[in-house]
Amino acid sequence: MISLKPYLFFAVMLVLSPCYSGLQAQNIPDSLLKKLAAVSSDSAKGITLLEIGESIEVADPEKSMEYYEQALATGQRIKNSRVILSSYYDIGVCYINLNKMDSSISFLEAAIPFARLLNDTLSEAKLLGIIGNAWLHKKDRFTAIEFYLKSARIWETCSNQQYLTLLYSNINALLDEQKEHTRALEFGNKAIELAKKIGDKYSLVNGLVNLSTTYSHLGQHEKEYEMLEQALPLAKDNKDLDQIATVYHNMGDYYFEKNDFS
Repeated sequence: MISLKPYLFFAVMLVLSPCYSGLQAQNIPDSLLKKLAAVSSDSAKGITLLEIGESIEVADPEKSMEYYEQALATGQRIKNSRVILSSYYDIGVCYINLNKMDSSISFLEAAIPFARLLNDTLSEAKLLGIIGNAWLHKKDRFTAIEFYLKSARIWETCSNQQYLTLLYSNINALLDEQKEHTRALEFGNKAIELAKKIGDKYSLVNGLVNLSTTYSHLGQHEKEYEMLEQALPLAKDNKDLDQIATVYHNMGDYYFEKNDFS
């Protein structure tokens, strides 16, 4: 059997402060250096240090860590919970990029009390989701699911549910891997319903692909193919080659199982 391809999303939901990580150059933008030189308060300095770290993290995560640590020290010195929260977050994510998962989990968990202190439920949900990502990188599927479920329960209470669909899809795929297919079906349907509600075609395709995999495991192959038929035109509209290829791959698997080799 050709293996079905589910989607897992390691970049779920993950920005607490403005992120400049799309910049590939290692050099710090002049605008940020000028901003740092002109800051009039320690709070503004902490935020700017975070922005500088984010601007070079893709190219030089070790160097960006120096700025995050400066921001954390500044936040702790002035007892600014928002700067401390964002610093712990950025350090935690940077450790994921450096493949240091235990350190990542430690800093992300340290951020949670500050999110609660600020009554920032969205940040708490995001942090729990990223911790789930770190456990998944450690190949501990059970603990990853545990954190994803904690994240989902909080995220469901937030007005901004932009990335909740991806979280549901992750839970769907991981429960399938644990052979909890009936439970996976619940979260697959949640992902699709929410993606339709908020008009997120990208997440809808991913949800349909993962749900089709669940139906395959349950032996409901016509439902499996129905999901893929819904996903294909949406993937083409998205012009996402990975999505299109994955849908065709899984359609091929459907026909393979039917011994329709042509």
